[in-house]
Amino acid sequence: MATFFCCNPAHKHYVFIHIPKCAGTSIHDGIKKLCEKHKVTNGHVAKHWSMNNPGWEGVLYKAPIKNSPHNFPIIISSIRNPWDRMLSYWRFKLKGKNSQWEPDFNKWIYQSFHEKKFLELNKTRFKLSPSNFIGDRPFPYANCVDYLINPETQKISATHILRYENLEEDWRKMVLDLKFGRDIRELEPGSNLIKLPHMNASTKLSDPTVPPWDPRKKSDKPYQEHYTKESREIIKTAFRKDIEAFGYTFDG
Repeated sequence: MATFFCCNPAHKHYVFIHIPKCAGTSIHDGIKKLCEKHKVTNGHVAKHWSMNNPGWEGVLYKAPIKNSPHNFPIIISSIRNPWDRMLSYWRFKLKGKNSQWEPDFNKWIYQSFHEKKFLELNKTRFKLSPSNFIGDRPFPYANCVDYLINPETQKISATHILRYENLEEDWRKMVLDLKFGRDIRELEPGSNLIKLPHMNASTKLSDPTVPPWDPRKKSDKPYQEHYTKESREIIKTAFRKDIEAFGYTFDG
């Protein structure tokens, strides 16, 4: 999802690019709350949208914004370790009670990125809307960097990138830096405005409605322990661009 925020009276404009399973819902809601004081204008473009989608190039990095002293918007997004992110996406789909979703995580990894028949089926299923594709991949399987690359310069154009692994601290620093039209006194430690809302979290171990043997149940063990040697290498190949751009490794 790309959301366009306009915080009056400062006339600062923000675009938030929501990459799946990178705490996007929490960040979106946090920005919206910060901008509420100024009757934020907030328009949704598409559920999971990137800088490569047609039609919004002008909003992002070409055309100046009318009646704004800030000619170009501030572009915000978040990223996540690809091994952790894919585990989270698999859990998310199981939580949605998708009866056809593969319950074996490592088998799902192999199918999603390795089996030609499954890849073609996936492409057909996601082709219902052009915005469902980021580059040549359906949006859940795309590299984070592909959401953020300016196709003209081939460089990342996001001005503020929050890392999921350091989310609370990155969020706090960003809010204090941008302020979103707020007085600094409103952003003191302990303020609800500086706290990041927690939305769309994976199913927790304490959830009494899900039995302990159900694969939707979030495990206490680190994401690394869910992978086999083969599935680990599959993700390394599939998300090579994220690994190179953001310095991710299997261990963190």
